[in-house]
Amino acid sequence: MLHHTEEQNQGVIQDYSNRPQTPFTLDQVKMVWKQYAFKMKDEGFDTIYYALTKRDPKIYNENEIHQDCDNQVQVSNLQEKLSDMSDFVREKLNNWSVTLHFDISTQQEENTRYLTGKDKFDALAKKNANLHSFLKTFNLDIDF
Repeated sequence: MLHHTEEQNQGVIQDYSNRPQTPFTLDQVKMVWKQYAFKMKDEGFDTIYYALTKRDPKIYNENEIHQDCDNQVQVSNLQEKLSDMSDFVREKLNNWSVTLHFDISTQQEENTRYLTGKDKFDALAKKNANLHSFLKTFNLDIDF
């Protein structure tokens, strides 16, 4: 699993030991995550908005927040906003020991492209076998 951290980008580990380190819950993280996502959408960064809202963040080792992404492009887009996002999340959670990690998901969703109406019908029929009986009963045409 690939992941990137703020420290890797800056090459320097910041010392936040004198800053607040208030404990937080996953629900609080999700709320702050959505706030930042909507901030990005308002500023015209729709790709970042979609990357942050597609999946929920996860917490590891108390202060590590991980976000799974679909691909390296999403990770790169998020990396560009890492400093701003880290500051936002740390301030909202009142915890300056938080680190953000963006990972490429190992569980890719099936991203099927349907070339014909028959391809689409076959995919839907796998989910609902009754479609075959509708096709025959109503003499439907799927070639479009």
